[in-house]
Amino acid sequence: MTNVDAHEFWALPVCCNVKDSFIEDFSFVDEHVSSIFSISYKDNITLKFRDFVDSNEFNLKLFDNKISFKGQIPLVLYSGNLDYLLKAEKSVLFNLRVGDVSNSYSSGFTKKESQTCNVLNACYEFSDYNSVSDDFILVKIFFDSENLIIDANVDNISFLKFFISENFGVSKDKIKINSLNNYWSSSIFPISFNAILQGIVISKKINKRVNVVYYKRHFGILDNLNLTFSVSNCLLADNKLSKIVLEIIINRPLNFLYKFYFKFINNVFKNLFFDGFLE
Repeated sequence: MTNVDAHEFWALPVCCNVKDSFIEDFSFVDEHVSSIFSISYKDNITLKFRDFVDSNEFNLKLFDNKISFKGQIPLVLYSGNLDYLLKAEKSVLFNLRVGDVSNSYSSGFTKKESQTCNVLNACYEFSDYNSVSDDFILVKIFFDSENLIIDANVDNISFLKFFISENFGVSKDKIKINSLNNYWSSSIFPISFNAILQGIVISKKINKRVNVVYYKRHFGILDNLNLTFSVSNCLLADNKLSKIVLEIIINRPLNFLYKFYFKFINNVFKNLFFDGFLE
């Protein structure tokens, strides 16, 4: 997998495993350091997401030096030789400062229940990403004239084309996504999504084909994504429904992508037959 031509580069993420810390700097020592490059939080790569409901825009960081979970990725190394990257990854040193980092967003509403109201509660937690069987994920990025060609195992193709078009100035009809679309596509989407964006940034920067590879040690984001969904049904004395209170807590270990969920879900519930208490 390491033999490539002169027009092809490899990209490899680097994890930081110290939760609740801040990276003040990083360095690596390697005999091939002159042929290894990186993109990281230092580049301050900020993308925009415009949601589908009311077109609100959010600034989203591709990398963050605030480490919210073990295995977060603050930088990606790239080179013409994957073996060089694998050696350099082991030598990366982070200069860390320990501090409090909050991993969760909660709705923040207060339940105002009447004494005459019988409250029935239900709580659901979703976190099913741990069962991914793949040992590695490979994403290939290539700009061919006006076209952007992506080989990746993804299923949210319309969303990807929309997001890429909005941020990289490529028309949606010029984005070609070749996907295996197998059983694991949705489970690994957070990884594939980040790998695609990282690959596009690097490919545009060096004007070469880029292969982004994530090994299982880079899958930390999947173990740290979960959503808690609580529902409280408030019934009056005659068992008539008075109100439904919703509380959603999203453990999203990266600023990237997840923080727009609240406004999106809030708008969904506003269009249903009951009021949603979600902020």
